[in-house]
Amino acid sequence: MSPHSKIHLSSDKSLLDSVSMILSAVAKSSWDKLLKTNVRDDWEIDSFTVNAYYNAQMNKIVIPAGILQKPFYSSDYSFEKNLARIGFLIAHEISHAFDIDGILFDEFGNRICRESEEDTVYFESLVNRIVSKYAIQGIEKYNIDNWQTLSENIADLAGFACVEKIMLEKSSGNWEDFYSSFASLWRTKQRPEYQEMSILSDTHLPNKLRVNSLLSNSKTFIEFYNLSEKDEMYLDFEEHIQLF
Repeated sequence: MSPHSKIHLSSDKSLLDSVSMILSAVAKSSWDKLLKTNVRDDWEIDSFTVNAYYNAQMNKIVIPAGILQKPFYSSDYSFEKNLARIGFLIAHEISHAFDIDGILFDEFGNRICRESEEDTVYFESLVNRIVSKYAIQGIEKYNIDNWQTLSENIADLAGFACVEKIMLEKSSGNWEDFYSSFASLWRTKQRPEYQEMSILSDTHLPNKLRVNSLLSNSKTFIEFYNLSEKDEMYLDFEEHIQLF
């Protein structure tokens, strides 16, 4: 049960009192869980929340009902459109199990590094390539902290590669629908002040960079649209990062 369900707010109370009551309820809920067995069915967010997440300590992903609607999902959408949107979202969250944080936990959520020396060397090499790939990212006058966004970039690359593989194996081949649906999902407008705050604090790339980085890393995308060195979205195949 959400700690918020036990709170009884009133218009008679000040904003400060109301916020204090909410924070106290959340803190009490956290203390009540101390030394108790984790319940895997518990969600850290409400069912109506438009979001999704991976919990490394529970080795689970949560896709709330709130996000299972347009523009992320609809029974009216084509297979390609749903795959590019809710499919990518699910693949992205699963891929967090293999990012720089998730890889440190086993299937039971215990923090234990089980990598062999060979795997460790390979993973570190891959991480360095991803860090280098995103090192030159920037939008307008702002530079992106490529270490701050590293975990999300790993999940993005792996998740997008996964849905592209499904497209190759299961789809009728409507790549136009797939790519346009993916790109248009992340359209956004932000005030400069909010954009600056997001760049400084968000672990995700700004949406425009997020989309362009993934599409330019796709050999299928480049070949489908016949891109060449003269196109800004073109990235030489030798510079692509292939995770599997």
